[in-house]
Amino acid sequence: MLVAEYRNIETHTVQYQPGTPFATYLIMHELGHLGLILEARRANENQLFTSNRRHE
Repeated sequence: MLVAEYRNIETHTVQYQPGTPFATYLIMHELGHLGLILEARRANENQLFTSNRRHE
């Protein structure tokens, strides 16, 4: 999922490869994450957690 402000873009985007098994589930899963982000923002409690190869 591309969260707009993290990528300096205007809209949130969920991307997937056509034919991916369980694509509908994966899309819904990512939309669930977006729902949590929006809920945390409304409560002014949103935090960004990131990782890289060193910290995986």
